[in-house]
Amino acid sequence: MDIKFLVNELTMPVKYLKGVGEKRAEILANLGIKQIEDLLQYYPRIYQDRRHIKHIFNLLDGEKETLQGTIIGHHKSRLPRRKIELLKVIISDGTGSASLLFFNQPKMERYLTKGLKLIISGRIRRFRGEIQITDFEYEILHEEEENELIHHNRIVPI
Repeated sequence: MDIKFLVNELTMPVKYLKGVGEKRAEILANLGIKQIEDLLQYYPRIYQDRRHIKHIFNLLDGEKETLQGTIIGHHKSRLPRRKIELLKVIISDGTGSASLLFFNQPKMERYLTKGLKLIISGRIRRFRGEIQITDFEYEILHEEEENELIHHNRIVPI
């Protein structure tokens, strides 16, 4: 392959990459990514180790943790003096229970049904005797796909 061809390819604007386009190219430009070469040299800020799954009983307040559990219920409420709906999806792993907090997302109750198994990574918060998980990502666990998780059971670039 000709070196001149490679140099031309690397200096090509990112907007010509499949799936990027003008709008996404503007967003990337704000990050300092203007050429394909810039994109190849844009590394993750940090890595988060999501290989270690903790029991709910052992979760530490204020930490980002990974846990696995089964949905055992839901609780809807409205925050006082605000127009914010709160949905708590309650999960358990046998050692305790915790709540996933969804703000203004009432439809999540239909997707995250009772009995569904999840793996979750998020910020742990103890509030009024309850373990709450905020700022989280989750994946639904299926027996046959347990080793094919995208955001869990591995070190994840952030």
